[in-house]
Amino acid sequence: MKQIKTTFSLILFCLTIAVAAYAQLKDGDIVKIKNVNSGKYARPLTGSADNNVQIVLSAGNDETSKWKAIVQPGGYYMFQNVQNKLYLSVMNASREQYGFISQLGSWRQSHGLWKLEKTTTGFKLKNKNSNLFLAIEGASRENNAKLVQWGDQGQADIQWQFEAIGSGSSAASGKKVLFDVVLNYL
Repeated sequence: MKQIKTTFSLILFCLTIAVAAYAQLKDGDIVKIKNVNSGKYARPLTGSADNNVQIVLSAGNDETSKWKAIVQPGGYYMFQNVQNKLYLSVMNASREQYGFISQLGSWRQSHGLWKLEKTTTGFKLKNKNSNLFLAIEGASRENNAKLVQWGDQGQADIQWQFEAIGSGSSAASGKKVLFDVVLNYL
């Protein structure tokens, strides 16, 4: 009996690890996108609903730092700003390193699609159009540092966490960091 218990515990542990490796955000989740390196959040430079306003780091104390996760085919996500309804995108559909991250109203374009790659502390967000990652200009930790796309060279500024605020149909608030997403499935 003890051997069966041990085997069952081992199988359950392995399944938990497998779920954690593949679990992602749910469609409609409202999150704050937090940079692991700086501890700050992605938000538009201004509250404007204009296209191509750059995305920067901030302390995350306002509505502009809230994003709605929208699941797309192929394992991609779009992130829609809750306040101005624009989408996290690469400015001018750039495929170059150092392309600025901005907000855009047209969401069905590949430069507004992001794939989440699990890390030990969160996720890397890889742009479908450029195959580059969401990063911070110069790995800065300062407010209003610009977000750019950059290659993965093992730097800390391309790692992000999602703090759940609620869902698109819920006004619930709270703080739950979604880097160990297996908790959503237990």
